[in-house]
Amino acid sequence: MERTSSPDILRRFAEILERDGIEHVPADVLNDLLGAARAVDASAVAMAVVVDPTEPGVARERAFGLLSTQIIGRADRVPVPCQRQRTGAAPARTGSADRRTPRPAPLGTA
Repeated sequence: MERTSSPDILRRFAEILERDGIEHVPADVLNDLLGAARAVDASAVAMAVVVDPTEPGVARERAFGLLSTQIIGRADRVPVPCQRQRTGAAPARTGSADRRTPRPAPLGTA
């Protein structure tokens, strides 16, 4: 299992977004972003929007901005960096927040 820090995940996502556009962000990068967002209990709505290819690009970009702010703003509360599994799937979290708000599934697992 490879460990990737939240700032590195955000930087990689932003570089691809700037260079190629949000519709060309690979699934493994989206899954890393979801893992980092789940680790800090970020907005489930923003997570759903950023991974939904049917949403307008500007909405997905704004959702990424919100998630970035939440991830960086709450990073000091998370004791370890985010983990990325070799399969690209984000680790599952359980807790009361997950029962109230459904989280989007990692891409490619439907």
